[in-house]
Amino acid sequence: MEDLMARTIVDAADARHEATLNDRDLFSYPFLYITGKYEFAPFTGDEIDILLESQAGDLIAVEVKDSASIRERDWRVMGKLRDARTDRFKVGVVLYSGRQTIPLGDRIWAVPISGLWA
Repeated sequence: MEDLMARTIVDAADARHEATLNDRDLFSYPFLYITGKYEFAPFTGDEIDILLESQAGDLIAVEVKDSASIRERDWRVMGKLRDARTDRFKVGVVLYSGRQTIPLGDRIWAVPISGLWA
């Protein structure tokens, strides 16, 4: 933590706090600082391109794919987020270069990127 304190004027907590997707207060932290100095489990590689949060705490997830087809792996992480934060997750959208809007699961859709300009 002393590395962070030496590099910024932002106040940081002295104590370590472990956060998971299931933590109710996850989005209360302005940022997370991760360093190799302490013990951290390896990252899973799960990521979402764009995660929007409304002032009310609602979540919208967006993936952008350079493909005309959609695979389960393209929206798998959205499904995890939806299942972990079911009360806050409103919709997940996979933007792709295909031509059809396709329902992928509960509140998750594949939408042609061309639809943004229609």
